Amino acid sequence: MTSSASHTDIYQKVTDEIIEALEQGNPPWIRPWRDGEPVFPLNIASGRAYNGINIPLLWRSADKNGYENDRWLTFHQALQAGGNVRKGEKSTFATLYLPKERELLDKTGAPLLNDDGSPRVTQFALLKEFRLFNVAQCEGLPDAFLAPVVRMNTPLETAENIKTHSGVTVAHRQQNRAYYYPAQDRIMLPHPAQFPCQEDYYSTLLHELTHATGHQSRLSREGITSPTARFGNAHYAFEELVAEMGSAFLCAHTGIASRLQHASYIASWLKILREDNKAIIRASGQARQACEWLLKQAAEQPYRLSA
Repeated sequence: MTSSASHTDIYQKVTDEIIEALEQGNPPWIRPWRDGEPVFPLNIASGRAYNGINIPLLWRSADKNGYENDRWLTFHQALQAGGNVRKGEKSTFATLYLPKERELLDKTGAPLLNDDGSPRVTQFALLKEFRLFNVAQCEGLPDAFLAPVVRMNTPLETAENIKTHSGVTVAHRQQNRAYYYPAQDRIMLPHPAQFPCQEDYYSTLLHELTHATGHQSRLSREGITSPTARFGNAHYAFEELVAEMGSAFLCAHTGIASRLQHASYIASWLKILREDNKAIIRASGQARQACEWLLKQAAEQPYRLSA
């Protein structure tokens, strides 16, 4: 198998996993609720959270296999920590996304230059696969690897902090729909009392705030800035996928139970994924960027491992 074929197969493998989950009615970016666990899947040996497409992939694996935590490590990390993976356990695949760039050359092999004389470059990425084990598949690990998570604030306090520091105007009307209006950089919501509970209000708000990060003054995302993004077309559906994933990540961060905001788009998302096996990688990356932008504004630190 050539490296190019292998690279393509990883994209397809990821896409197939997401398609399977959507066809089963279980969007994998919605966090299975587990009290006392990190916000996002965590490499417990390094202390670093996984991001991008690895978030739904690892959440889905834990859910499918009945693992009660979101802590992962490699086979060698388990050994280095003084433990081991139990015999017969099967690994979960994850991906490593490596942004790269290379200089553009003309037909003679000479570098192409910008107006300022600097080399012109093109950006691309390499996608590699690696294997992980959940701590539930291991034995002999340090007790610290299993320490429960302590949240720093209540879910509603955290969500309100994100709203306050976003810089986005949020207005309320007696209406039955919620939306983000890019031309005015404004979110329009029903009044909080119209929602069944406060969690539903903030879940909807976080969805619209994810859209708002696409404004040209923030992350300038095509699904928000492009004049071709219209209700019902592919650009619009892709932006809704980004917002669904971004709001699910934010709900996980705050501790609010997430729910699917727009089930009517599942068919559109499936069409996008079947036509482009790189689409879910792009969407998850943009969702994570939106989440990180909002959390950076709010200087959010959602949890710590207990001593």
